[in-house]
Amino acid sequence: MVDFTQHTINTPYMVGPVHCYSATIGGELVLFDTGPPTKEGASYLEEHIDLDKLRHVIVTHCHIDHYGQAVWLEKRSDATIYLPFRDSLKASLHEKRMHGMYRILADLGFSTAYLEELQEVFNTGAILPPFPKNYKIAEEDIPKHLGVEVLACPGHSQSDLVY
Repeated sequence: MVDFTQHTINTPYMVGPVHCYSATIGGELVLFDTGPPTKEGASYLEEHIDLDKLRHVIVTHCHIDHYGQAVWLEKRSDATIYLPFRDSLKASLHEKRMHGMYRILADLGFSTAYLEELQEVFNTGAILPPFPKNYKIAEEDIPKHLGVEVLACPGHSQSDLVY
C-alpha cells in the first residue's frame, strides 16, 4: 500500500486552497499536481517536497491551480513532468491559440491598444502560466513500474485525468 501525503496550498483564487499529493511509489518520489504559480506555492513546495528526490510530477489537468508550479519544478528538480494529452495540445499549439484568440477579438472590434495590453497580461503568466518545455504525455508515458493507472474523467475540464 502507498501512503499519500496531502498538501494544502493557499491560492489567491475564488476556489480557495488547493490540494496536491505526494507519495513514494516504487522507491521514487511522485507529486500529483503542483499548486498555483505563486511565491507562497513555491515556498510550500520547497519546504515540504524533497526536490532533490522528486522524480515524477503528474498533472491531473492544466488549470492554473493544478499545474502552476510545473515550470518552477522543471527548473528546480530533475523530475519528469507528465501532462494530459489534451493539455499537451494546448502547450504545443499555444502561440497559434493565442494568435487565433487575438484575431477573434480584433474581428469583434477590440482595439489594438486593448489587445496589446491583454497580451502583456498573458505574458506575465498571472492568468495562464507557461507550460513546461520538457514534458511527457500522462496517458502514454508514466512508467509502468509506478503502477499508476490513468483514467480519463472529463468534466471539470476536458482533459481531467484520474490516477
